[in-house]
Amino acid sequence: MGAVQYTPDDPLPSPFIAVCYPSQEEAKQAAKIVLSLQNGTRPFESGPKVYVGDTQVKVRVRPAGGDVLVQVFAYAEPSHLTASIYAASRVGRDLYKAFRRLVEIGKTYTFTVAAGDRLLTEELDLLKYNLDEKEVGS
Repeated sequence: MGAVQYTPDDPLPSPFIAVCYPSQEEAKQAAKIVLSLQNGTRPFESGPKVYVGDTQVKVRVRPAGGDVLVQVFAYAEPSHLTASIYAASRVGRDLYKAFRRLVEIGKTYTFTVAAGDRLLTEELDLLKYNLDEKEVGS
């Protein structure tokens, strides 16, 4: 969870949530799975492969002591009890508040994968609009 400036003169960093993997190959494999599960559409025929309107990949934020627990999951079949993709991480409340403020301003965030510190939006770029944030507070 964080924000990235795509150009040095970008006045507003773009918020993102990325599931991080140890290697680029593992991140690419996860991106393929997520792309097969997501149900968004690609609005541009050329240019970056950005998908909008996905409702299959869920992001849930819950209190976890002084931190928040961020969970990402998607199911191949909604009736299944086991998620096809699941990742979770504790995030500091201050980082979460900064991320949340950027989401409020821009009304969206990017969901992607990463290898180490490198975001792989060329592999997976879902523009998300919703966070399930029950009980988190401000």
